[in-house]
Amino acid sequence: MTSDPILDFVTLQSRMREKSGRQPERWVARLGSETALWLAAVPQWTVALAKAAKLPLAPDVPSVEDLVQFVYFAGVGARRKEPAPDGGDTELFWVDEINRRSWIAELTRQSGDLSGRVTEIADRVAAGGRKTGPLPALTRRWLDLVRSEAGRQTNHGRQARGGGRPHRRGGRAGARAGRQLPGGGIPGTPASAGRSPAPTRPRGARRLRAAARADRSAA
Repeated sequence: MTSDPILDFVTLQSRMREKSGRQPERWVARLGSETALWLAAVPQWTVALAKAAKLPLAPDVPSVEDLVQFVYFAGVGARRKEPAPDGGDTELFWVDEINRRSWIAELTRQSGDLSGRVTEIADRVAAGGRKTGPLPALTRRWLDLVRSEAGRQTNHGRQARGGGRPHRRGGRAGARAGRQLPGGGIPGTPASAGRSPAPTRPRGARRLRAAARADRSAA
């Protein structure tokens, strides 16, 4: 008796994610630091949002669609379809939590404080969302937290230059946001927008073969 192929696929993806989570430097080098940071910082994407925000791509990845396929079959990403406001379907994609955390840690080790770069990404995502329509729910929450943290830092900077004390109300709001931003207040870690939902389980022999090839190439 053979085991269920879908369960085998899920087990395979789980092992691939655990392995890739222990090799963040390889993935940062493979994707490039900018692409890795964008994927790690933003909780959820749609293809339309990624294009509108101009998500940077690795030199050998020609399109956002190819990037989605790459991270998905490599075992570091997930995707699923949800109902769209217009009555159709929209596909969400994201990097899983294990890898988001390890990539952020590796990028911080390489470059130091990432908060300024993440704030710039948030601005681009917000601008992209104005073109594409409603943002994914987790990404909206993440955007609010990034803006709250950026506002708190701006307020403290102004108070420091003026020699005064930060406004109590603003300070408390910033502290609440900061507590949700691990990693020294970096507004780009998974906890800043909650846990991503479970991906749709893929089916079919073609996807199993593609996943197996990705696993071999990642080994």
